[in-house]
Amino acid sequence: MELDLSSMASLRNIAAKYQSSGLPLHVLIYSSIYAYGLSKLANILHANELARLLKGAATTCYLALNPRAKGVTSN
Repeated sequence: MELDLSSMASLRNIAAKYQSSGLPLHVLIYSSIYAYGLSKLANILHANELARLLKGAATTCYLALNPRAKGVTSN
């Protein structure tokens, strides 16, 4: 399905096609958020494992997190 976000007719056409498909919209929205969360978790776990494996080496392992993340320490 092709979508032109500048055209209301295109949006209506996509909405009609999607509604007739019978697929639930919340599954698509949840899946993308869920996939993002899993990806971020994998990055965190990987960085923790690298830090554990490289403990004592002259190497530092950094991880970028959302600055609003609660309970994060530098230890």
